[in-house]
Amino acid sequence: MVVPAQGLEAETVTTDEQGRVVIPMPGTPLFSIRAMVPETASGEHGGKPYELVRHYTTLTVHARPDVGPSDGLAWSVLHDARDRCAEFPAAGSVWKALVKGSHSGEQVESSIAYGDGLDVTRLVAPLPDPAASPAAVTMPPDRTADMGSVVTIPDRGLTYTIRDRRIESIEERHDGRSRRIDVLEWNKTNDGRLLPVRVQIIRFAADGGIEQVAVIDRGHDELEGVHVPDTHTGRITTGAASTTPLSLRLGDIKVDGPS
Repeated sequence: MVVPAQGLEAETVTTDEQGRVVIPMPGTPLFSIRAMVPETASGEHGGKPYELVRHYTTLTVHARPDVGPSDGLAWSVLHDARDRCAEFPAAGSVWKALVKGSHSGEQVESSIAYGDGLDVTRLVAPLPDPAASPAAVTMPPDRTADMGSVVTIPDRGLTYTIRDRRIESIEERHDGRSRRIDVLEWNKTNDGRLLPVRVQIIRFAADGGIEQVAVIDRGHDELEGVHVPDTHTGRITTGAASTTPLSLRLGDIKVDGPS
């Protein structure tokens, strides 16, 4: 039987003589247990004889019935992926910092706070936090079977694509405009979670045309248990022949609230 373990890991356990196994209740919003049951049987498959048949079954559980107006499975898939991403602060936490550097050909020096909505903050912390509001989380009505999941927060104009328990991309729509954030590379933390260390941010105009593409390499500093994205280097492209470097660094970082 394969059961969840810390971070993104899993472990294999064996049942006792009565076919039972006791495991700690996983602390994740969503978990799957995959079991294999052998059966002695003989026959032939693909021209090869066999004496044993293995039956596999998977049980997927979402353990939060109290998610208000949200679809329980959609909420659990999204928040499980959120928990695996170490960049999101714990509930009630916020970091503040002074950002310095340059992007789009302009010098930057500004005080920012996580989630404050400023353009420069949306560059250094581009992933919208699923836990930032109690808005309903749903699955698209036209969803199809796939290796990943698409989860939406309609009231916030957010669509998350999740694969292998990690947020792969986010589409954000407001006031007729939109942007898409793709996580291109991850690094693993000591506790088995993940940090997005390379992202692509595409900004679209109202007519759907691409206004800007930014590809950013990112570094993180862990302060009081919070992984703050403190270094950012890359390039911003606004046309076929218009590309400018981006270099931003956070200093004087303070973390408020629980870690």
